[in-house]
Amino acid sequence: MLSQILRQRPEILKEIIKDQPEIAAAIGQQSIPSAIWDLACLKRCLSRILRQQAVPTDICFFFDALDEYDGPPEAASMFLEDLVSKPGHDNDKVKVKILFSSRPWPVFEAHFGGHPGLRLHDHTQQDIRNYCHERIATRPHTLRSVIDVVPDIVDKARGSFLWVKLLMQTMLKKWSASDRPSLESVREVLDEFPDELEDYYTHIVKRLGTHHRMETYALLELVVRSSDDDFDWTLGALVSAVRCSQSRTWQQADASIKDGDFSEGNVAELKSLIKTWSGGLVEVQYHWTRSSGMRYSAQLMHQTVYEFVVSSAFKDLVLQDLSAVINENGHTYVLKWALVMVPRKLQPHHLETSGESDTGRVQYPPTGVNQIIFHGNKSEKTTGVSSGYFLDTMAENTLQGIQSHFQSLRMDYELILRERMATEIFDPPWESPLPLAAAASLDLYLRNVVANDPKVFQDTNYPLMLYAFEFNIYNSVCEPLATANLLFQHGCSIVSNADSLLAHLCSVKQLNYPGSLLPSRLQDRILNHNAAVKDFMLKHGTNPNWGNLLHVCRHPQAVASLLSWHVDPNAKNAQGETPLDIIFQELSGICPLRDRIHSMNWVAAAAGAIFEAGGRCNQAMSSTEWQAILARLDELEPEATALRCWITAESQKLPKPLSATVTPPNRTSQLDTSNPPESSEYATRRRLRRKVKRVFCLG
Repeated sequence: MLSQILRQRPEILKEIIKDQPEIAAAIGQQSIPSAIWDLACLKRCLSRILRQQAVPTDICFFFDALDEYDGPPEAASMFLEDLVSKPGHDNDKVKVKILFSSRPWPVFEAHFGGHPGLRLHDHTQQDIRNYCHERIATRPHTLRSVIDVVPDIVDKARGSFLWVKLLMQTMLKKWSASDRPSLESVREVLDEFPDELEDYYTHIVKRLGTHHRMETYALLELVVRSSDDDFDWTLGALVSAVRCSQSRTWQQADASIKDGDFSEGNVAELKSLIKTWSGGLVEVQYHWTRSSGMRYSAQLMHQTVYEFVVSSAFKDLVLQDLSAVINENGHTYVLKWALVMVPRKLQPHHLETSGESDTGRVQYPPTGVNQIIFHGNKSEKTTGVSSGYFLDTMAENTLQGIQSHFQSLRMDYELILRERMATEIFDPPWESPLPLAAAASLDLYLRNVVANDPKVFQDTNYPLMLYAFEFNIYNSVCEPLATANLLFQHGCSIVSNADSLLAHLCSVKQLNYPGSLLPSRLQDRILNHNAAVKDFMLKHGTNPNWGNLLHVCRHPQAVASLLSWHVDPNAKNAQGETPLDIIFQELSGICPLRDRIHSMNWVAAAAGAIFEAGGRCNQAMSSTEWQAILARLDELEPEATALRCWITAESQKLPKPLSATVTPPNRTSQLDTSNPPESSEYATRRRLRRKVKRVFCLG
């Protein structure tokens, strides 16, 4: 709502930022951290818009399906009343009107019954009447008696086309083309048909065969719980997941789908199974998707089916006596299926690992890894039970297949480790589910493991602390700090993970460089995550070499954060280089590697920020290189006046080169022969270091 208002009335922005310096300071940045936009702040900003008297504003809010709000209806009613009451009678600058739709729930009738409104079914009676006549015309001899009860159908429908559609489908199924039902039998069907949709869904479930109850429960749970992460089920994926659901071990799950045909070529059988298991509550649609073109997918018949499945009575209704012993839900079933399917390296028609989001960007992380993290974590939180028995049955080669998918999330930051911090991630092959549990924040599993073996976190060779922070940043349901604290409290060493954590700390901020595959929604989460890792390391007594982070950080907010933590801007790496030494190499073209990892605008901005914080060079630069750096700064960061003046002064201390030609920034500059004499040993080491960098960059 705030976004829509401010797009149309940007001049109101100055009214919002009054006495809110954290928002004012963030104006103009690419994004504002989500920590600033908490619920209290959002409400405060909206209230200021409605109360301000500087900008005349007429606002009309439209709310559809207020009854589908995922919360108490009283809260929704109070929110709407606050919107129209906040401007006050003395404010003639802001006028507010609201139009909303909802089912006629008593709470809404009580709050808004006195306001102008209309009942939709008072205006759709003729449409429903026409629909009934059209359906009767498809079987005129069979449904002739239905014509006499159409007025009763219209009254009982209360404007719900879905209810009428389901009633007509029931009548068509009840009688064949040769039947001639009497008026009494038609009225009997109408009287027995449930008045509410929820009662109709209950009627459908009760009519399903008892030998398919487990499949019914699994199918509906899978579709409903997967809507939390917007996963679009193909028919083959959904049926194979239902097959896996009843397995207690990984081997059983693998065997249940090993010989099945879940391809689009078997669509008739897949559709039949879904219809049999769901009774029509899950429908098969043939539609266009960006990643796969036209294809079949499964979805709920109506939004009210979602409410029916997540209700507390659904499990008892479907499973009956088994309800007390089944401790699994759709999240558990998705986890089992993903753990079986991810190592198989599925094709897109099975699992969309290369699909595109609505914004046209490639989804990241890959869907299979996301499902393991998201649904594994949600399974523990919603059932209160660990999936440890299933996890413990996974073979080593299966775990290592999953490990390779997780490792793909590291992207460039292993390169950062090797190049700037002289560190390699020690990531041994997964031979137990322990690293998987840390990576997916499966805290219940971890607690069970440490209860059986109190020293397991002390004795392990796996970098569990790194896994906890590294992988689940991409999923909002995970709580990496809680997992990291659990590991630390039971003896997991943070010191052995310190270098890797530092590289991760700086890299996660700059992964979202221009052209990155990461969607923009991750920016705020990454910034908050970065601060959390840093606070955790300091809290638990780790004294890392924060200065090394400035050698690799270029994201403007990352550099600002590090400097605010009082990182030494003149810290030296193993080669004796300060952060500015490396940045100047990038600007002058000596080391073009960073061109493909950062925006060069970021590099120039980092140079200015580090210089302002007192950062200086430790390595000698030739006058030609100084001129190349100045040319780059003139192009990218013209406001860095102090830095440019300092560079000019430094370059004037050197003898002028024989040639006035400036090395282009995107080419490797040669060592200037006009430099002051330097020892042969130092010159040799300097040339060798540059040559190694060029080879590493190009190779």
